[in-house]
Amino acid sequence: MKRTILITIIILIFLSIPSSGYSASYDFEKGVVYLLLEDYQQSKVHLGEYFKDYPNPIVRRGFMLLADKDKKKAKKEFQSYLNMNFRSLHAIVGISLSLSDLKESTSKENLMKAVRFNKGFSSSYACLGIEYLKEKNYPMAEKYLLSARRISNLMEYRILLGELFLRIGQPGKTVSLIENDVVNHPDNFFLNHLMARSLFKLNRLGAMGKYILISKELNRTNKDVQLLYANYLLKKGEPKVARDVLKSLRYKETNPEYIKTYGKALLTLGNKRSKTYLYQYFTIDNWDKDINRLLGLYYFRNKTEKSNIQNWIYRSILSGNSVESLKKDFSPEYHFPVLASLRFFDLKNVFWIDNNRLFVVGVMYSGGAEKLFLIDFSKKKIVASYSYDGIIDGVYFSSNRDRIILETENPSSKRTKLYAMIKNPNGSFQFRGIYTGRNDIPAFDVVFNSSGTEAYFVDKKIEKIAFDSPFSIVNRFGEKRPVYTGLSNFGLYKYNFVNRRFTFLEDIEEINKINSDSIKKFLMVYNAAAITKEVGKLITKGEKLDSFSSEIIRIVFSKNLGSFMIYLADLKNAFQAVIFDDETGRIIKIDSTMFLDADRFAELDIIDFDSDKANLLLSTKDKRRELIMFNYKSKLYRKLVENYYSSCFGSNNKNFYVLTERNKRYFLTETLLKIISIKPFWIEELPSRRDLKSVVNCSDIFTLRMSTNGGESLEMGPDNKFIYTSPSFDGSIFGFSSDLKNVAIFVNMRLFLIENNSAWARKTHLKK
Repeated sequence: MKRTILITIIILIFLSIPSSGYSASYDFEKGVVYLLLEDYQQSKVHLGEYFKDYPNPIVRRGFMLLADKDKKKAKKEFQSYLNMNFRSLHAIVGISLSLSDLKESTSKENLMKAVRFNKGFSSSYACLGIEYLKEKNYPMAEKYLLSARRISNLMEYRILLGELFLRIGQPGKTVSLIENDVVNHPDNFFLNHLMARSLFKLNRLGAMGKYILISKELNRTNKDVQLLYANYLLKKGEPKVARDVLKSLRYKETNPEYIKTYGKALLTLGNKRSKTYLYQYFTIDNWDKDINRLLGLYYFRNKTEKSNIQNWIYRSILSGNSVESLKKDFSPEYHFPVLASLRFFDLKNVFWIDNNRLFVVGVMYSGGAEKLFLIDFSKKKIVASYSYDGIIDGVYFSSNRDRIILETENPSSKRTKLYAMIKNPNGSFQFRGIYTGRNDIPAFDVVFNSSGTEAYFVDKKIEKIAFDSPFSIVNRFGEKRPVYTGLSNFGLYKYNFVNRRFTFLEDIEEINKINSDSIKKFLMVYNAAAITKEVGKLITKGEKLDSFSSEIIRIVFSKNLGSFMIYLADLKNAFQAVIFDDETGRIIKIDSTMFLDADRFAELDIIDFDSDKANLLLSTKDKRRELIMFNYKSKLYRKLVENYYSSCFGSNNKNFYVLTERNKRYFLTETLLKIISIKPFWIEELPSRRDLKSVVNCSDIFTLRMSTNGGESLEMGPDNKFIYTSPSFDGSIFGFSSDLKNVAIFVNMRLFLIENNSAWARKTHLKK
């Protein structure tokens, strides 16, 4: 009897197991992949099938909310289930997907936990691969996607891998990976679209045609397919058909690839309207490989419109076009320099040590650690590299650049670490960590003593919170503490390069000797608040405000740090200020009615504060955008220009250079340059160029440098005429040597090392 009962129980257990257990597991995996591919309808179908066999109402509801693009509610569902069962792999994957778009996402940490719980759960590996793909860490993305495919030979995992190979510029690997799948699953949209894109990258247009047509048939409303089809038609030499396809597309938001493709189609047809589209894309990405070449071709083919074609060729080379291909597009009379370069996956900053050596902060390859690289310019090669924990947050040099402090931050722990570098007699550098004795040191600005033997570390919070309301520090318990109770609120330290000691600074006399602008500013306000009632009241008022208040109180300092201005602005009063002179201890009260009409309200920007001449330069933020010069002692003011765009003061403080906006053309601002002299007062307009974009340097009239909307760098000579010098480096990471003869510029994964005087030496076709 007992044996019969036992057999009956075993039979019932087997009968209770879903007959489609194997396929049900596949359904969950497929459902997750289609969520990653943003095919929410297919995802719902597969996830629905899975939860039929393995009912779990809460987790199912969370995934359905993900498929409905409601990640906020989905997160709540998954969190509620994890509170009951923290080891649920399905819920961990679900909550990771719901958090993946957040700035401070914990998706990777959750997915790593799922991997530790079960090394055979393929969905956690697939999601991890996509998380690394978003970060452009391609080796790690490949590792986890390959792991997912190894655990479960799912066709959809090969789609994700194919996307990765296409992203890293290996379309041939994508074709080899999915060529059998696309035959076995001819009705799968993603396979056909992926194959079409890969063959397009390989320029195999004959083979591509079949797959792009199938993709169009499988998903008639997909705009990415239509855009790829238009590019396919352009390469096949059918620009009219491509233009008609593009005309039918409508995007709710700006689509840069569509803009560039449409501009290219119109250019091929000889339509002048192409200029509008090409310039629109140029404003989005001015170092795109195609756009610089296309704009150069537009002017090269258009004999009625003038532009600096040579500059477009230079920019095309910098952005990644080969010299050989450009020689085919343009006539041989132009200059096609071959530029030396080093390849980096990413680059963060450039620091010159002297005229022949420089440091760069960067990553050599995808997934690699950030390092500091020492480059010999004359040899055009890396001569040393230095590793550290985290990523560099600051690099600080002594006056003769023989001692360096590096400040790094670990992104996961948010901890700051410090490193010291000392130049050896042979030009190499010693590199060592600084033992701080504690793990919670703040982020610093660093200044050196005159001999460079000691470095002083000044808490960055001074600049961040001491000069803009609310003037308070919030501790880890959420309690506010006023800033202006003394420098003890901040971390101030000293490092001695000889004995390697890192010490906390408490002696106010030693602190006062530190040549730090932040400390000077703080102490000036701190002392003024103690002795001047008006300043003290505004500081106290500022401490009671919060970051969401309609009132703000700000402190602005004069160029020579001899005075400061503390002003209040709210919804009724644009500007009520107290100016404090540190030398005399006197104050002057001013407000916006002294230079604006009494009934006019306009927010203001402080452009310049010159306490020696008692001058304020302000611009209004209303439609008129007036630039106003106001003398706060005489109470006289001048409205200098309207439609203010940007400005730059000359080193002699007598002249400044102002760009005003004329109108918008081709998504670019057309400007007018004015030179303004303060004493004697005069304004001179220079209408010869309307395409000036910004003032790069204005140390004096002979070295005024401007950049243009066409990506040029110009220099103005004594006759007020502009001379072309080189491409503009706006939008790139670059640095000039101290003698301005050499430049390092990072564009599209290449660091160019250019002898600036010779690279652009050919003057053919350089004038506008």
